[in-house]
Amino acid sequence: MPLSVKSLTETLAAAAKKGSLLMQPEYLQLAPAADLFKSHLKDGALQLDPVRVDGLTVAGPLSLSGGSTAPSTVRFLTDSAGATVVGVRIDAALPGAGTELPKEVRRGLVPLERFGLGTLHLVLGVEPGVNRTQQALVGAGAELDFPTAQAHPKPYVWGYPPAKGNIWLLQAAFDPVAITGLDSLRAFASLAQGGFDLPSDLAPGAGLALTALAIGCVVDGGTSGGGGKDRILAIQPTVILGREWTPVEGVTVKGLRADLSVLDPFSHPQLLTTLGGRVEFPGSVAVEVEVGLPERSLKGVLAEPVNLGKLVAERFSGIPVPKTLTVSELELWAELAAGANNRGYGLDLALTEVWKVTDGVELAAVVLTVSHQVGLKYAGVTAEWRLGTGVLDVTGTWSSATGWAFAAHAVGLQPADLLKHLGITAPEQLRSLTVEELAVAFDTQGHFTFACATSVAVGNSTLSVVVSVIADRTKGSTVVTGEMRLAVPLADGTEHLLTFTVDYGKDPTGRVLTARWKGTPGITVRELADALELDLLEEVPQEVLPTLTSLGLRYDTLSKQLLVLAETKSASVAFASLPG
Repeated sequence: MPLSVKSLTETLAAAAKKGSLLMQPEYLQLAPAADLFKSHLKDGALQLDPVRVDGLTVAGPLSLSGGSTAPSTVRFLTDSAGATVVGVRIDAALPGAGTELPKEVRRGLVPLERFGLGTLHLVLGVEPGVNRTQQALVGAGAELDFPTAQAHPKPYVWGYPPAKGNIWLLQAAFDPVAITGLDSLRAFASLAQGGFDLPSDLAPGAGLALTALAIGCVVDGGTSGGGGKDRILAIQPTVILGREWTPVEGVTVKGLRADLSVLDPFSHPQLLTTLGGRVEFPGSVAVEVEVGLPERSLKGVLAEPVNLGKLVAERFSGIPVPKTLTVSELELWAELAAGANNRGYGLDLALTEVWKVTDGVELAAVVLTVSHQVGLKYAGVTAEWRLGTGVLDVTGTWSSATGWAFAAHAVGLQPADLLKHLGITAPEQLRSLTVEELAVAFDTQGHFTFACATSVAVGNSTLSVVVSVIADRTKGSTVVTGEMRLAVPLADGTEHLLTFTVDYGKDPTGRVLTARWKGTPGITVRELADALELDLLEEVPQEVLPTLTSLGLRYDTLSKQLLVLAETKSASVAFASLPG
């Protein structure tokens, strides 16, 4: 059974009270620990005397198998729920020349010798690997002589050997190492003087310091003193700039830092710079942000759910949104370039709750966007409108002139179900139709427009029909309109799309569709006959067939009878199609 965090906490509390820790590997319930401890620790056990306890981290002098004692830090690793112990990591600062460090891992530090190596570290770990199976690991670390060999504290990096290949990654965060300027970082890359400089409005303040470092390097059989193919591939220093930054009104980045990446730092250095920090909003809302340079696009993410109703009301007043905005995810973004036509900032908010827009409309999976750009306020939303087993995809926009306007779309959802849900009586015209695609436009005032797309078979041809229902729940009114579309193939391989206006006054049931088209350019009688697949005597010469500029259709959806009335400048033409 895995060791529980509760049990470990009680053991560490007892050790803190006693002032020393003696822990056998069996206690940890980590199978690889026994052999690892036996190979590197005195008596095969974790012994620190005296010991300091801080949560699940302990520190103190550790007795090693070679007889030396090394100042060490031990961290116990837990699962994502913080309930059970899944690993342990021991970092021992070796005395003297670090002879306790195995040669095979000492090789990983060879490329770093160009910086000057201070104290060497032995890193022992039992950590989850593939399929969460614990594995024993032995790694190496080193304190670098930067900015001088006498500096204290110094930058520190460590890493385990790669599982495959020969590329090592050594990295760590550490106590701030003060530097006098960004040019000090040229020790880590062959950049020209001023190569690390930031734009003038981002110049460092007091308290400039290196706080983290990552180094990727090839270790190809090198030994102390240099090896032919060992080289550094990339280096990533992180520096705190000792200042805050307000790039746009309403957004102040505190704890400003620069995350610097230099590819091929000593042959053909290429610098990439990203700024980072924290933006704090009222109500203890903090967002960790990144700003890419030189484009100055800002992104930030919220880690924990929080109610942002007050924040949105204060920063984006006038935009009607729910008073309670419990947010599971937040992304802060900004365009900061002085000449950007969308300069400003905004928030993308993933809501945990349902948003009731109006009676009968409750939106789920809501992502709300609010923004200030070039002095104006904007808002938008994407969401789902769930109705029984059907789902409509919803988008919405807000403007100060018209308020919220939404559009929804679904395939295979019958409008009668949706109309009933909204308390709107379905018009007769929809009852005989099987709707293939449904689009809905609505607002927060009870105005709805339903566009119901279907098709009607006329002989061997298919005409598309869109029935629109405009409903105003505040007035209790419903208006029905329709369009019928017929694609007429032309001799050049293109199509002429005719859009007919449907007159539902002739038959409110919608059983008989009466529609009219008028327009230019016109179509010939033969083109119309071919489109409707109507028989026309082939011996009739093309030149005597008139061009039609107005058409009327009458189609009985039950009997399948079609009557076409066409007009030219000087005559009228009638076609009839009977089933069978």
